[in-house]
Amino acid sequence: MSNKLFQLKKYLSIDDTAKLLSISLGESITNKDILDLILDNHISLKVKATHSKVKAIPLSVCEPLATMGNLIKIYKSATDDEMIDDVKCGENFTRNIKLKGDKHFIVDLRLNDYWLFPMIGGNRLAIENYKRKLNGQSSIDSFDGYIYLKGDNDYCKLYTLKKEKNLMELVSEHLDYDINNYIPATEINNDIELFIEAEEIKKFELSLLDHPQEKKQDTEPTNLQIEFIRNLLLLKYGDKAIDNPRNFIENKRSELVKEFQLNALKYPSGKILESWLKK
Repeated sequence: MSNKLFQLKKYLSIDDTAKLLSISLGESITNKDILDLILDNHISLKVKATHSKVKAIPLSVCEPLATMGNLIKIYKSATDDEMIDDVKCGENFTRNIKLKGDKHFIVDLRLNDYWLFPMIGGNRLAIENYKRKLNGQSSIDSFDGYIYLKGDNDYCKLYTLKKEKNLMELVSEHLDYDINNYIPATEINNDIELFIEAEEIKKFELSLLDHPQEKKQDTEPTNLQIEFIRNLLLLKYGDKAIDNPRNFIENKRSELVKEFQLNALKYPSGKILESWLKK
């Protein structure tokens, strides 16, 4: 697909995003590279449900009743009908948030809706495991492995049908919205598809222009510097330092080594000095 055709799309798959960036950046970009950019928060990910088996419980952010200092927050306890999740937002536990929802209120994710997939809770783990799957590696297990989607005003905790359950039978029995027939989703599978918004890709490309990679300083000495080093050694220590620089500098009893050590000065290894003088 050409670059112009990519630009007509509002949302691109991980595969299409890799192809587009390969074209625009002029280098090979893989799906794993895109997943790494997502994990490092350089690109935001969105998802959408692929079928009606995907359910969710809407959750709102809990506000603390009181705060003691900068760390301790006191929250209202959950009732029998409520669920409260302590969701990790980063490596630092102080960045956790509490999400509250009605555990009896389970809803469908509309098939044409795109949801933000923030790197919180088990979302990061889900992307890590998806990348490991592409690499042929086994998944990482975690107690914090639930998936959360971000809406405009709330979050959704994602649920998937239990393996032993049949959706058509549950529908016929009017049990298709009973939370007991579902389990929290912990991995990216056929229930949701991954997408990146085209505007997000443009912002990423612009960020590369705003922060070009700094040219690495050349640490190798120039010809003039090498000639200067050679002349200093010749004037100070004679031909022996030039003819066999490696042995001269590695000999702890040589004049050069004694003088440098006496003045607490650093000097290169014999191998490095020899490579310089051969140029």
